Amino acid sequence: MPMVGVSNPVGTGSGLNYVGNFAYAYSGSLTCTSSGTTMLQFTTGAELINARFQFSWGDGTQNYDVQPEIKFDSQTIIKQYIQTGQQANPNDLPDYHLIIPPFTKVEVIQTAQADTPQCTATIAGDLHA
Repeated sequence: MPMVGVSNPVGTGSGLNYVGNFAYAYSGSLTCTSSGTTMLQFTTGAELINARFQFSWGDGTQNYDVQPEIKFDSQTIIKQYIQTGQQANPNDLPDYHLIIPPFTKVEVIQTAQADTPQCTATIAGDLHA
């Protein structure tokens, strides 16, 4: 069983939840700003996590330039600038599939270049000893 986790199994928040051999987190809807908004922040336990990260923002009717970023132990792993005006649906974005090593501090940040869209971040993955 995992060594760390939060006790919010069906709610939102910045922490990682564990159920059996599965880990997940839901940020809930937060306002993204040009200085960056921390959507999720946690430290993993003793297991490796085969994780999928997903992001969304806005209501699908407006164009926002956004920048999702994923950090492991303060090192940027993924940082992508996305002009949603160039996409058919700003909520239909690629998933990011990453292996999270054991005992890793994870930080998920969303930055909006203009306006202040509502953003969400989700992670879900299987645990491996």
